[in-house]
Amino acid sequence: MASTLLTPVVVYAARYVDDLINCGAGKSDLVRLLAVMVLGKGTVYKNECVRFYNKQPMLCRLFTELTRIVIGREPKTTYLRARDCYVVQVYHKGLAESLLKLSPTYSTRLKTPPYPTLKFIEDLNGGDLKIFALRLLFSTNGTISPIIRRSGECWYLKPYLGLGYLSPKPLLIEGRDLLERTGMHLTLFEDRRFPDKGYLASYSWCTAEKFWELGGFLEGVLFLRGTFKGIEKNALLQRLISLRQTGRTKFSEEEVDDMKRELVRKSLFDVIRKSLKV
Repeated sequence: MASTLLTPVVVYAARYVDDLINCGAGKSDLVRLLAVMVLGKGTVYKNECVRFYNKQPMLCRLFTELTRIVIGREPKTTYLRARDCYVVQVYHKGLAESLLKLSPTYSTRLKTPPYPTLKFIEDLNGGDLKIFALRLLFSTNGTISPIIRRSGECWYLKPYLGLGYLSPKPLLIEGRDLLERTGMHLTLFEDRRFPDKGYLASYSWCTAEKFWELGGFLEGVLFLRGTFKGIEKNALLQRLISLRQTGRTKFSEEEVDDMKRELVRKSLFDVIRKSLKV
């Protein structure tokens, strides 16, 4: 994980941990942040093993750093070829028990109670830590994408901000209410294939701008597939906000393809420019 290629990942994770400590985060706060990451992306196994699965090297490194501070040793990181992702794993009964006190389960696949909960975010020490927790939640379980749709003779650009795909409704309601208190308004959408599950989403510029104001996604979190593969999610969010602020959200049919190419090109340029400063 700490190879030369991943040096920026290590730098990002270390900076975030330093910032958290400077914000007054104690070990109980760091455990709550670990809980945010495990929720939907990990497991607490047999009350003694904590696992975090993810394809994002930066998030895996951040999980490692937080765990090291909480329990005094680093967890083991392994690449799972069959799942094409990393698993960060640690056997520590005390950490497992602490996590289960915050949420009775961390699985979002359950069809019956008990369901996982996010209420522990409210107990973080201060507003800055709560905002970081929500940014972390989006970084592990959320996405951003441009939506270009036709209305009449013109095409219009809007942001799609999504969170918690295929999560149980009680958890989504908690997340929606938490975000409402920060000024972000997301709607709960049901998945027709799974009537008890859904996701949160917003097509609102106001919500996207508020998320950007709060800091957006964590630096180093990338798109791993699709049109924006290899580009930081925050770079795309920043580019969308920039287009909104300069009034470039309405296009003719001839301009649509050029706009799509510009979103990719300029978002990638922003990532390259920033990487030279790390």
